[in-house]
Amino acid sequence: MLLEPILSEGGDRQITSEFANGLRKLTEDMGILLIVDEVQTGVGGTGTFWCHEQWDLHSPPDFVTFAKKMQSCGFYMRDGHQFQ
Repeated sequence: MLLEPILSEGGDRQITSEFANGLRKLTEDMGILLIVDEVQTGVGGTGTFWCHEQWDLHSPPDFVTFAKKMQSCGFYMRDGHQFQ
């Protein structure tokens, strides 16, 4: 599942902590990877380094993508997680 923390093409629509934690639980229960797209929202533009930090997830995303403000692009993945 790929999440973009703030959808801004059609207005400013932010994902709530309650919604994000519900999706995190669903992805864990179903064995689905949770990917957070921080290309637009990462590197401090929302008040925290990563916007998803504001969700207080009970477990971290499996992958986080980044670009633009990092002057590079890439991703990082959850430490110690084994993917099948």
